[in-house]
Amino acid sequence: PSTATEKEVLEIMENIFQFPIGINHSFTLIGGNSLLAMHIVTLLKEKFSVELPVSAILSDAKISDTAKRID
Repeated sequence: PSTATEKEVLEIMENIFQFPIGINHSFTLIGGNSLLAMHIVTLLKEKFSVELPVSAILSDAKISDTAKRID
């Protein structure tokens, strides 16, 4: 991760998936689904006070793209 936001988003994702992932991984390609995306949106809202649509998590090509939405 190259930013603090990327690091924190990655930590949230790794806690959800329970295995190490990289910032350039795709949420859906590592096994993400709409239920997990809803959970992540809630955690991101609590952590960063941002409102992201579930579709953003599902459509972002990389986890780093999700972090950029927050920054």
